[in-house]
Amino acid sequence: MRIEDDVRRLIDALAVALLASDGSCLIRHANPAAERLLGYDLAALLGRELASLWPEEHRQGRDPRSITGPTRLPVCRPDGSRLHVEWLHSEVGNGDGVGLYVTALRDAAETIILESRLAALGRLAARLGARHDPGQVLALAIESLTTDFGATFARAWSLDPESGQLLARAWGGRAATTAPPRDRLDPASDPGPVAEALRLAAVVTRSELGADSGHDPSWLARSGIVALVALPLRLGGASLGVLEVLTGATVAAEGLDAMTALAGLVAGALGDAEQPPSEHRALLQDERAERAAQFKALLDHLPVGVAYFDADCTCRAANGPARRILGRPRGEVLGASCDALFARAPGLGAAVRRCVDERLPHVEPGVAWADPTDAPGRPRIYDWQFQPLPPERSGRSLGALALIVDATDRARAEDELQRSRDAAEQASSRKTQFLSAVSHDLRTPVNALSLQVDLLGHLVGDREGADRELSRLVADLRHASANLVELLNDLLDLTRFDSGQLRFHAEDFALEEWLAATLGPLEPTARAKGLAFSWRVDRPGRVVRADRVKLGRVLTNLVGNAIKFTEAGSVAVEAGADASGWLRLSVADTGPGIPDDQRERIFDEFAQLRNPERDRSKGTGLGLAICRRLVESVGGWLVLESVPGAGSTFVVLFPPDHLPAVAAPAPAAGPEPPPAPVQPEPILIVEDDQISRQALARLLGRAGHTVVTAANGAEALELLDSTRPSLALLDLMLPGMDGLELLRRIRERPGLASMPVVVLSGDVSDERLEHADTLGIAGILSKPIELERLLATLARLLPPKPGS
Repeated sequence: MRIEDDVRRLIDALAVALLASDGSCLIRHANPAAERLLGYDLAALLGRELASLWPEEHRQGRDPRSITGPTRLPVCRPDGSRLHVEWLHSEVGNGDGVGLYVTALRDAAETIILESRLAALGRLAARLGARHDPGQVLALAIESLTTDFGATFARAWSLDPESGQLLARAWGGRAATTAPPRDRLDPASDPGPVAEALRLAAVVTRSELGADSGHDPSWLARSGIVALVALPLRLGGASLGVLEVLTGATVAAEGLDAMTALAGLVAGALGDAEQPPSEHRALLQDERAERAAQFKALLDHLPVGVAYFDADCTCRAANGPARRILGRPRGEVLGASCDALFARAPGLGAAVRRCVDERLPHVEPGVAWADPTDAPGRPRIYDWQFQPLPPERSGRSLGALALIVDATDRARAEDELQRSRDAAEQASSRKTQFLSAVSHDLRTPVNALSLQVDLLGHLVGDREGADRELSRLVADLRHASANLVELLNDLLDLTRFDSGQLRFHAEDFALEEWLAATLGPLEPTARAKGLAFSWRVDRPGRVVRADRVKLGRVLTNLVGNAIKFTEAGSVAVEAGADASGWLRLSVADTGPGIPDDQRERIFDEFAQLRNPERDRSKGTGLGLAICRRLVESVGGWLVLESVPGAGSTFVVLFPPDHLPAVAAPAPAAGPEPPPAPVQPEPILIVEDDQISRQALARLLGRAGHTVVTAANGAEALELLDSTRPSLALLDLMLPGMDGLELLRRIRERPGLASMPVVVLSGDVSDERLEHADTLGIAGILSKPIELERLLATLARLLPPKPGS
């Protein structure tokens, strides 16, 4: 999985926090906004499992790929703290499936706190309305402060009008069991904040508490209490008592506002419970009206809409933001049924009824709602959350609260991300097509160059006393040509991955024979450097089931790298089954080893290509990236074990289905009798590039073969009428009649249905090769042509020459 440079720039520029992960949910990129939100730097995030950011209790049974809608999950930050984050996970598909996941993150702490406080106030208001005992009212207030507002300790003081003393009527919190006994205080002489709040009739706050708080400092320290809030309970200008709240953190302004609103609700409920004399009722009504106005002002200034629906699903209250969102004046909202209010979105009305009837919270995210203040055709997006209110003692439902959160910015950011992602995919697709075309077009001149270098090497080698400088020039040309061929092969492999054209064709084959055939050509290079080169299989007759060619690509890359970078010592290859029944291939060398900080980077093709310290004489640096892609594409793993200065071991593991329970074919009994001599017949070369055609013909001629050549399909058909070739070497990309059409016509001719045809082409996509395979090809050789491999193929397909 790769993150292209243009994609990186796009997502890094967005203010939305984004993570990009691969099909295994390993993080491959994080933009700066995500680093800031999560508290990790990019290096700490790369290669990390996405689920590892969650606390342990949230990982069980949860796959990040299953997150489709907005989901809130906590994140463990490096400092040990937790952050509530809203996750939105989406996938980017390629031709064969999902190759990339993009996760948008948003800090949900403020929204969660705001929603919880509003819901808490709504629940408390509903519960207080059913209580007529002052003790019950104060107990409910303490329960809400400790449960919903996070108070470590809370106490309700009631003012005794006869003695003027404050009496402790209710208390609670996790520190309540160890609180020092104190059940009364004298406001006239006590200097603490509780008495001060009563005297001033105002909220009093303290932080960095000491002895002046009225509490034992050692108890405060043991309980982790650092702040105190004293909330006066006043009704009709008269003091009823004080709510004392102690917390483990300083209370923010929003929290203080919510606590003040709670105190107003409690004071009003106390006034109802105590049934004041008739002479005070008018004053109390004014006080209640003032408290109601304050509470309404608080609700109207919230950044979310709040609406209350009773048990009949009729709207009984709605703050200013809710009425603005609904687009109706107060008189049309209050008293209206949920079905009438949500006529444009019937699902919302049904959600209200489900919340009231089933008494279960319900969320309707991402609802488009036309706002009169918005431009036509651009509705705003809202998340609707419905919270049931606690029922009465009789069991009758009290209704539900609706919280309306504006999610337009998030939705538009997601739309922007989707447009950017689509643009990036189109750019990546165009880049892939361009690279594929360029890599193919380059194969023709590189093929000509490679064949000419081979021919030049033969000509120089045939001369007696060949000039040493000329021999060195040929060797340098061959080395440069080989590097160019490697680069083209790597580029073509990468474009196949990106375009989704890479397919695997599994077959059963003997591991020992395949290993010898794959590693044999590398042995001379290792011996030339003085390295001990060996390979072994855990047991004879081992059979594997895999794509022979692609598995060979992985092994030759790993072994080739080991030989390149090992100057002395050995390179050893081992193959077989591990203890778990997986196919295991290991390549161990005694080279320089790989530092810890480079172990992940060596598998990143971008890091290798941009690395100014990479040794260009030792390849493109793309081989390991391609190896990992090939291995992971079939469910395997590529693991590195390395000690700097003591060598490296690359281990490839494939699932057990790569080791079928079949035996290797038994060798034939005794030597085969020599075939009867056959009169040699020419080899037909069909190649449109003149230099490649002539060089290949001369090289095969020097190898003892008779050759005829054709530049296009029409010439090839004429030669087939006048000669009877023993084999055809066919380029697929021909002018006019392409190679596949020519192959089809060859098979239609009498006597040519079984003639071996070897395809030579720079376009070796699976689709084209599958088409060619249906016409009975005998082999495939990709350009640039390796002469030794071509000669080995001819030796396998052609009958022996007379006298051989």
